[in-house]
Amino acid sequence: MIDDSRQPEVDSYWRFNGASEIVTKSLTEVEDYLAQLADLLPRIARLRADLQQRYPDWDGTPRNCPNEWVSDEAYAWHMAAGQAEDWLRSATRTAVLMATIHLEAIVNWLLYARFGDELTEAIERLTLIAKIEVAHGVLSQGPFRGTAAYAAARSLTNWRNAFAHGKNPDRRTQTLKENHLTHRTISATSRIVVSDMIAQLDRYLTVMDHLAPLSTADDDPMFDEREIRKSLATIRRYTFDEHDAVASKI
Repeated sequence: MIDDSRQPEVDSYWRFNGASEIVTKSLTEVEDYLAQLADLLPRIARLRADLQQRYPDWDGTPRNCPNEWVSDEAYAWHMAAGQAEDWLRSATRTAVLMATIHLEAIVNWLLYARFGDELTEAIERLTLIAKIEVAHGVLSQGPFRGTAAYAAARSLTNWRNAFAHGKNPDRRTQTLKENHLTHRTISATSRIVVSDMIAQLDRYLTVMDHLAPLSTADDDPMFDEREIRKSLATIRRYTFDEHDAVASKI
């Protein structure tokens, strides 16, 4: 059992690497792109429906399309929607990557605050999960393996490692051929990338909630994730149509 009276003094200035702020910024961007798509895509769908009613021989493709479908205004809608979808994918991945990086930064801070410089430096090269396992052992918290937080941390680190090593984190990663050359049965639609992000950030929050009681302070502000929870609540309000495109906000 750790004697709290002998724990190291931690300078109030503990410099984190800024990953947390990038998570918040990325989630704000996700909200913005979803709002743009919720405005643009229904507008485009209404135009298509109107044109198909007026031109029943048009099959809905760019080939032999009515002039209205390629007007300057319609072209601008399509370009803006395509760009928003691309940036949405980037923002969701940035949020997950930075959340996983911040999680390890929190674990490093927690270990230093509880155990001091010598032990923390000795285990610095361990994996994120192994570091938490050490904290569990020293604090007599029982095994970390087998907990919901362990499964969540494992999913997050697998995602981060795949992405950091140039692989697609949403595909099988056993071989480069599987990861890069196998066509997905289902494309990475807006609904899929948003749902994947929400699932991973829920796992991040699960691990943070698990770690909070290991801190020496009650209601430690280091574990205050209200901004992330608020953003996720807003993002969950968006609905998607039968093509997995953004439809509206409820």
